Order: sequence, then structure tokens, then C-alpha cells
Amino acid sequence: MVLLVVVLVALAVIVLWLFNLHHGIRMKGQAQDGGDAAALAAARWQGITLNLIGDLNLAKALALSASVSNLPLGELAAADELQARLCFVGPMLGLLAAQEAARANRIPDNPYFAAELRAHADLVRAEALTPDLADAAYENCLEEYADMIDYVCDSGVPAYPENAHFYGYYMGDHILLDPGFYSAVEFEDWCWFKLGHPGLLESFSGYQDWDELPATLETMETGNSEIFGLGLAPRDFSALEDPDRVSELNGIVADRGLAYGRAGGAGGTDTIRSGITNVIRWYCYDGRTWTEWSALADTGWERFPIEGRVREEYNYAGADAAILIDLSYSDPISNRPSLSYTEQNKLQVESAGVSGGRRISWTAAAKPFGYLGPSNAPARPDSGALVLPAFHDVRLIPVDASSAPSGGAFNPGWHEHIDMHLPNYISSGGGALVAGCSYCDAIARFEQPAVRSEAVAWLNERNSSNELVHPCWYPPGGGGGGYGGTRRGH
Repeated sequence: MVLLVVVLVALAVIVLWLFNLHHGIRMKGQAQDGGDAAALAAARWQGITLNLIGDLNLAKALALSASVSNLPLGELAAADELQARLCFVGPMLGLLAAQEAARANRIPDNPYFAAELRAHADLVRAEALTPDLADAAYENCLEEYADMIDYVCDSGVPAYPENAHFYGYYMGDHILLDPGFYSAVEFEDWCWFKLGHPGLLESFSGYQDWDELPATLETMETGNSEIFGLGLAPRDFSALEDPDRVSELNGIVADRGLAYGRAGGAGGTDTIRSGITNVIRWYCYDGRTWTEWSALADTGWERFPIEGRVREEYNYAGADAAILIDLSYSDPISNRPSLSYTEQNKLQVESAGVSGGRRISWTAAAKPFGYLGPSNAPARPDSGALVLPAFHDVRLIPVDASSAPSGGAFNPGWHEHIDMHLPNYISSGGGALVAGCSYCDAIARFEQPAVRSEAVAWLNERNSSNELVHPCWYPPGGGGGGYGGTRRGH
């Protein structure tokens, strides 16, 4: 009888363990499916919007060509405003589509995500009323932008835009703004310092050695949405003087079916003509955003572990969409739109503790892809100044190859640390570090001379053949290997 009871108890434990295991696996798969779908939906709207803005550039060129004597000023101004609005409306439709895609994959609304976005919408609305703000892209631009954020929040936010570049972010690099620093200290990854910041372990003597923090974005970049921004810029110039360029544009006009019959012209079609020197507003790729896709570079100590090279026509950074799914807070709780960063992060930590510290999260990124020219001789979409309808597809990309921060945009306590703790530490030293902040704890640990000495000794340890025991090397050649790999390569 005793043996039977023991067997039954053991079987019950096994059944419960299998149930919990299955539940965890199911939730992880659910989070992955929802995150991937949300990222693809957002990136698809980025591609759609870029194509629409490109179509309007072509429409402007056609309008100039059709008006030999009089410029269609009213039509051009209307097209200018429509393009400016699309820079906000398109990405926000992408944000809304991401929520619908996540919800369709049974991802529950996350009230903390909604609270974060609502708090930012309030900030946008408040800053929009200050006289020193940069001129908005169009009248009431920022108020309408804030209203669109609130609209998305009203329906719930299961998917957070992880690569949003919000007002107040630092506009430059700093080692203490790199989540990799904190991970390297926490996990004693001393090779990270040797390869990326050689000599720092040996030379550091105190907080005075840190560089000053870079400037923050004091006014909003009102030409692009902070969420899933397209990286475009309006420019005033003449774009129709080059016959070869005009010929290329006419090819796109024909492919898009934008040519039209001129009134009185029996069966004729209007096309863009060369030699037009009128200076008007065109929407162009911003070279600060549309660069080579350096995150997928196959050289350097932090190179991405990828086989082969990115095809030249797709070798651009530009617009992308990254999504965070977090099922830690799936239980229905009240929405608190007035949460500050401090209150919000406190509640996040408390909630995680209540749930036993279990957190099912998933990050995903996607990108619109396309090219200009024929398929046998494709060119990057941004190979010319003008935005043109060039985007044909959308694909998932590795998260660390996207514009998302390497540490994630919604890590509990991260914003509070860089906004509140870090500036005080840089100016006052270790006494300004805050207890209970894991990032502050990492800085405090790094400041300990014994820790750095131990790290230097580990890096310099040699065997009987006088060879470094820990060489921190990476193999030469192409991708597929190298030091450290990547934190979020999926």
C-alpha cells in the first residue's frame, strides 16, 4: 500500500511537471508567433507608406511636365502636405496593424505597454505647446500624432514598438549607454572590454574618467514618427534636369500605371519630361538613417555571425520595425495611464515577483525590402535622392540587425537608470548610484579595483608554453563564427 501511494504521488508530480512544461512551451510559441506576425505587419505598412510617398514624388513630376506655362502650385502644396502626413499616419497604421496581428495570435493586452505609450503621448502633447519646438511638419501635427497614439492604446497594446526613438533619447554613443557594458560586468565577460574597449580595465581610476554623456534630443524631429519612423527628409531642389534620371523615372511611371492621357491628345500619354528646372519640395531618404547595413557586417570583433554577404540591392539600414511581446503581465489589471517611469518600473518588478519571476517574452524585427531598376541589374532603393516606389516585400530580420537597442527598449529600470541615475552618477560619482538598480550595481562592481585587477589577471593568464589561456580571439575570414556571437540573432 505504501509503495502504491509513493507511485501515485510520483505520477502526480510527473503529470504536473509535464503540464507546466507544456504550458511554458505553448506560451513561448504563442509569444513567438505573435511577435513575428506583429513585426511583419508593421514593416509591411512601412513599405506601403514609402511606396505611396514615392508615387506622390512621381505625381509631382508629372504635374510639372503637364503644366508647361503655369506651375500647379495648389496641387503641389496638397501633395507636400499629404507626404508629410503619410510620414506619421503610415507608421501609426503599422503600429495599429501590429496590435491586431498580435491579438490575432492570442497575445493579451499589456497594460504597462499602454501606460508607457500614453505617458509619452502626454509628453508629445505638452511639448507641442512650447514655442521653442521645431516647426511641425504640418499644422497640428504633434497633437494629431499624440491622438493617434492614444487611439492605439484605447484598443489595447499587446505588442510594444521596441525600436521607437522617443523624445529625450541621447543623440550619441557612450559606454554607459550600451547595455553590453552591464552584461559584460554581470557575466564577467572581460573579453568584451579587451576587444571593444582595450585598456579601460587597466586605466580606469574613478567616475571622473568617464566621458560626458551626449546631448539629448531637446526637440522632436517632427518630420518623422518616433515609432516605426521612415527616416525621410523633405528637400527643395530641381530633380528633373538629368535626362538619364528622367528616363528612369518614366520607367517607374509606366510600371506603376501612373501615366495618363493628356486632354486633347488622341491616345497619347503624359510622361515626365527632362529639362524642368523648377525648385520644388521632394521627399528624400535621410542619409543619416539610410546607410549601409553595418549591423550585418562580416568584419570586426563584433561582426554578425552570418554566412555570406548581404546582396548589394538590400544592403541598406533605413526603415525597420522591432516588436516586444511580454506575457509576464497577462493577468487583467487596471490600466494606469498616468504612470511615471519610476512608478511603472516599480510595478513591473513587483508584478514579476508576484508571478514567481517567470517571464515569457519575445522580440522580433522585420524590414521592407525592394530595389530599383530591372531584376537583372537591381540597385538599392536609396541609390538616388528621391523616394520612389521600390519596395516589393517584407521579411523577418535578426533583431540585433535592426535599429532596436541591443538591450531592448522595455527592460525594467533601463529608462529610469539612463534618465535619472546615470546623469547624477557622471557628475557626482558612486554616491549617486541607487540601491536596487541592477545597472547601478554593475557600475559599482566595475568601480571596485579588486574586480578590475581580477579581470586583468584573467585576461593575462598564461600556460606553461607562455600562451594566453584566454586569448579572446576571433577567426579571420567571413561570418559564421567570431567572438561572442550576438545577443538576439533570431
